[in-house]
Amino acid sequence: WSQPGDEIELPSGDWIDSASEVELTGNHLCAKLRRDDGFWGDRSCHFVQPGHTFVNMDGVLTLENITDWPGGTWIHTARNIRREGNLMFTELRRDDLTWNSFFTVVEDGYYFKNVNGE
Repeated sequence: WSQPGDEIELPSGDWIDSASEVELTGNHLCAKLRRDDGFWGDRSCHFVQPGHTFVNMDGVLTLENITDWPGGTWIHTARNIRREGNLMFTELRRDDLTWNSFFTVVEDGYYFKNVNGE
């Protein structure tokens, strides 16, 4: 799994065939994608993790399989994420920029936020 500062490759998927102005900074991917009407959509951005696959949904960069990780803002400050069944293991960044190992039970529809590494 990637660490902050590690080189991350562009995620797979058909989105790249209709992309312009692609920018990957850390694990933050942004691109403009061609809409179904042939015009360019607005800039679309996502945080990516290894194994993510994206598609172009009418000009919007969309994660192909969104059920792997629970929703919420926690993923913006997470690394080394993995799942084993309904258990998710990750490291979450604390306010002092150190990392805290964390695990939790996840189910469909769960949303999380990182509060100082927890």
